[in-house]
Amino acid sequence: MCLQGACGSTIVIETNGRVHAIAPAPAELGTLPDRALEALTTEIAQADFAALKSHPFTDTCPIAYDGQETIYVFTTSSGPERIASCEVVVDPTAPLFLAVAAAVRTTTPEGS
Repeated sequence: MCLQGACGSTIVIETNGRVHAIAPAPAELGTLPDRALEALTTEIAQADFAALKSHPFTDTCPIAYDGQETIYVFTTSSGPERIASCEVVVDPTAPLFLAVAAAVRTTTPEGS
C-alpha cells in the first residue's frame, strides 16, 4: 500500500543491455549479461503478439485491491507492442515472458 496514492515503477532494458528505472525516480540498476540480452532480443523478434494478446483479462484488476498490474512494452520492427496484465491474460510460461523474467533475474547490479 502506498501512502501517497498509486504505486508504480518503470524499468527499461535498453538494446545495449543497460537496465535502469525511469519512475518513480531515475536509477541505474545494472547491466544485462550478453546471453540474457540475446535471448530476450530473440524472443521479442519471434513473439506472436496477436496470440499473446488474444485472451482478454475479465477478472477484477488487482490494482482495485492494492495489487499490481504489469505492463510490458516491447520495441519491435513494426513498432511498440503493449501487453497489460489487466487487459489480457499474461501467460508467464510463454517464451517471451520467461525471457523477461530471466533478464530481470540476471541483471548485474551497478558496481558489481
